[in-house]
Amino acid sequence: MPAGNPDGGQWTDGGAGGGSLGLFEITPRDNTIDGVQLAGDWRPGIGHNQGPPLDEPPEIPKQRPTTSAERTKYLRAAAGWLARNSGPVAVAYAGTMNNVEWLKDYHALIQAARDEPKSLEELQQGVGQYRPGYDDHHIVEQTWAERFGFARSEIDDPSNLVSIPRLTHYRITGWYGTRNVNFNYLSPREYLRDKSWEERRQIGLGALVMFGVLKP
Repeated sequence: MPAGNPDGGQWTDGGAGGGSLGLFEITPRDNTIDGVQLAGDWRPGIGHNQGPPLDEPPEIPKQRPTTSAERTKYLRAAAGWLARNSGPVAVAYAGTMNNVEWLKDYHALIQAARDEPKSLEELQQGVGQYRPGYDDHHIVEQTWAERFGFARSEIDDPSNLVSIPRLTHYRITGWYGTRNVNFNYLSPREYLRDKSWEERRQIGLGALVMFGVLKP
């Protein structure tokens, strides 16, 4: 599986359109920030291993960003941070998001992005169900596979389809187009230009593991 930063080429600061809610600057008893209610009592400084967060969370825009690009920028950053951090600190952050008025329209996206990794069989069971917050995803990228001569019957075969959180789908798509030291500074998409179906599939499965939707 290719190594590297899962958020390579993605926005990570999430600062467009508003200020910070300062989640890590409050005491456990202070559960409101600028009128936004946090989700229950919590202790700051808890990450995956009940230690410090792995990184600072992206700022939550208090007002709805004016453009789709700005909204997607924040949602990608938030999904990436939630994927890297768990426990009470992630619950508090997600709870704050759910209480920001403009983000209520994105509740399904936020909840889906917090899914635990699943088996390949479990991911395939959700295909075609059109669940809010999820997309059907081709393990081997469909457009580029077709461009290099692979048949639609192979591309759309059930074995090549999984259902994953939409925000993770966006992140994987961005990763495929970002230059990567592990592919001789080519993007994964460029690296795969002349590769077999089997190698494309292995890299596609590796990306699902790296982005936390497929169990290793």
